[in-house]
Amino acid sequence: MTHTPGPWSFGTASGEIYAHGVSICRVYPGMLTSFHAPDVETQRANARLIAASPALLEACERLLEMITDNRLHGPEVYEAAEVISAAKGD
Repeated sequence: MTHTPGPWSFGTASGEIYAHGVSICRVYPGMLTSFHAPDVETQRANARLIAASPALLEACERLLEMITDNRLHGPEVYEAAEVISAAKGD
């Protein structure tokens, strides 16, 4: 089984993760009420990370290929930095 192909995005108002305009899951920011539930900002950060997962996986796979081939430079390095920044909400 494989995951839904990216890119994914997070709808902050709806709490949903979208792939190609279709909702694939809901995160529910602010809706968790258990004592150990993370605060709303942490929930949103989690949702951003979930939404960035396909791009992060792809960037890591390309970087691993570059490292394996001894090519430690190229646009893949910059793309990985951009994807990591997006996942962190920077």
